[in-house]
Amino acid sequence: MAKSAHQDVLQNGLQYVKDNADKYYACSTEPTTYAEATSTYALASENVSSSDFTWETGSTGEELTVAAKSGISIDADGELNHVALVDSATSKLLIANTTSSQQLYAGNELNLPSWKMISRNPV
Repeated sequence: MAKSAHQDVLQNGLQYVKDNADKYYACSTEPTTYAEATSTYALASENVSSSDFTWETGSTGEELTVAAKSGISIDADGELNHVALVDSATSKLLIANTTSSQQLYAGNELNLPSWKMISRNPV
């Protein structure tokens, strides 16, 4: 299982994610495109805004934490193993990240824990 970031995130940093992510998807497979994150592999989704992200300075660099989400309606049966943050205004998959695997069932609710993205200090 892999993690990925859009070129705009790599060039502009994690602030780009905070400023532009507007939807959070739970996915059954690692999405590599916006369409895969929002349709092909999507099991559940939730709106996000800049208030769902917080900055911390950690020992290895700047950390952007994505807030935990609870009560997300599950739209499709499947095994969750990735989450994705997208910018729906520009149809961009911003970040795909691994998450704990679990079986999801349509009609139930999902709770996702918080997680961090780190921009490491130079070495």
